[in-house]
Amino acid sequence: MILPMRVVASTIAFFIAVALVPPSARAQVAATSVDRVAHIQGKITDSRGQPIAGAVITANASAETWTASGADGTFLMKLPPGSYDILARKGGYTPAELTLTVNDSLQAKTIALAMREANLNSLSVGNATSSDGTSLNNEASARAVLSNDAISARTAPDLRDAALEMPGVSLAHPNGNVPDTSFVVRGGTVETRVHIDGHAVSAGATGRWNATYASLGLFDSIELVKGAGISGADAGETAFGTINLITRDFTAVNHADAVLGADTYGGSYSTIALSGNALPGDRLSYVFNRNVYGDNGPNAGTRVANVVTEKNNTALLLDFVPLDSPLRLTSDLAKLRWRFNESTSLTLGYVGIHGNYAETGGAYGAYDGMRTIVASAPATSSSGVSANGLEYSSPSYPGAVGQTIPTYTFSERTYTETNQPLFEGELRTAIKNDTLLIRPYAGTIFNRLDGSQRSLGPDPGGGEAWSQVTTGPGCSVAAPCYQAISFLAAIKQQELDRLHGTTVTLIHPMGEGVLHLGYDYR
Repeated sequence: MILPMRVVASTIAFFIAVALVPPSARAQVAATSVDRVAHIQGKITDSRGQPIAGAVITANASAETWTASGADGTFLMKLPPGSYDILARKGGYTPAELTLTVNDSLQAKTIALAMREANLNSLSVGNATSSDGTSLNNEASARAVLSNDAISARTAPDLRDAALEMPGVSLAHPNGNVPDTSFVVRGGTVETRVHIDGHAVSAGATGRWNATYASLGLFDSIELVKGAGISGADAGETAFGTINLITRDFTAVNHADAVLGADTYGGSYSTIALSGNALPGDRLSYVFNRNVYGDNGPNAGTRVANVVTEKNNTALLLDFVPLDSPLRLTSDLAKLRWRFNESTSLTLGYVGIHGNYAETGGAYGAYDGMRTIVASAPATSSSGVSANGLEYSSPSYPGAVGQTIPTYTFSERTYTETNQPLFEGELRTAIKNDTLLIRPYAGTIFNRLDGSQRSLGPDPGGGEAWSQVTTGPGCSVAAPCYQAISFLAAIKQQELDRLHGTTVTLIHPMGEGVLHLGYDYR
């Protein structure tokens, strides 16, 4: 083969130039152009610190590099200088991401990524963060979270006060006579949704959820999504926002905590929790939690006069009422998770919220000022009054007649209770790199107002007291009998809401994002 004269001359000039370069310089040129990369090594683990094998790790910049974790969860990548988004994915787990910079020093770097098992507890499934706090798959709606650290720092067991720390959240008290407090987001009294572990619990005739009976120690975090939301089975079902109460989760190591407290009203509260793992390979995980709170109200033990008011700052005495208003709250949590393998698990859970309140001294009361107790006064009603047209103070307290004492008007003897059991299960598995979550649930919300004991005395709200009876067994003009003119009507109200359904979600990776395909049956 005959080379053109121009090519031959160029080749001779190249070899002459190379021959004139010192050997050390020639080695530096070769290293710069061929192998300017750094070794990036790391380990992928789950929430327990156990290695995850087969996780796909990608480094995205101008080009994409990827590798997979080995049986021990470790991986190795070679990257030239630059800034990279490191993304780890594995079917059955929530992706984890961090940003990594490889500088010109080409020093080897070691990183660690923890991936948690995927679940539907959160309103924004897949909105996970890696160990450096970098967010992935951000929710478009405004979102805020009250973390476990913030909840643990609180000494009071009141869920309602804790929720007030979140932006845009206030409280509504539509019925001041009973413990009835509900959350309000952006002023939407009846349009704010409340979830427990992603399950909607705001239901019934009012569309609200009574937050009075839930103990703060039951929950691991509180999540707020403002607006209608665009993800999850309940997307678009509220105009104002959703509050999601997330119960305690499984822990990486065996853990126990106990909180005991008392207040100046004679009340006390306690929280006891156990969590951890058991059996070889931590195949079984568990969480148990019980919370108890109770008090008798700020005026426990105080007895006041329940009266029918009369003219000239006088009153008829009906009874002396104790201002006790015993409130008792209990909540229970039990979760078990069985791991079939690293990508497949079955979780069963129970959440129970129970409470009762005897509202004798805690509701309906009105202070009537200092009044003098009189033995009798002209009747204010024509029904059942004495023949002489008078009504009387209770004959049980003759020594109170003529005394000037603080007086109150009460409508008493009612009792409220609530019982809210929720059962849930979740199957998590992987189909190649996709994650499949199947989650059935069932629960009830039972509320009862019992006023069956209200007929034990007269109705001070009706302005009626006791009448004098001179006929009948044991009654005479010399020794009259007394009976209530008008009893309080016995009442009983109850509400039962049944909750049930199944949510099926398939999470499919697409580039740097994910596609959620969900179906919810209720």
